[in-house]
Amino acid sequence: MIFSVVGAQPKGRDGKEPVLVRISVASSITGYSVNYLYYLASTGAIPCVKRGRTLRFDADDLKRWMQQQYVPASNRLPDEKEKR
Repeated sequence: MIFSVVGAQPKGRDGKEPVLVRISVASSITGYSVNYLYYLASTGAIPCVKRGRTLRFDADDLKRWMQQQYVPASNRLPDEKEKR
């Protein structure tokens, strides 16, 4: 379920109001399980908002966070790394 937050938060970087999504939607965006997202949120590793007893995630912040986590693959094979 997607919720638009009206007047509760300042406008985002691009001038639009943030759209907060439930953890199930955040799970489908990131590809991580719901339990792992709870763990990441508890350690402060992922951007989230606590609304009462539930966690909400800004969809744009999640996408930015995923891009920051990107690690390019090495072109070398494991055998070539050991020879160095």
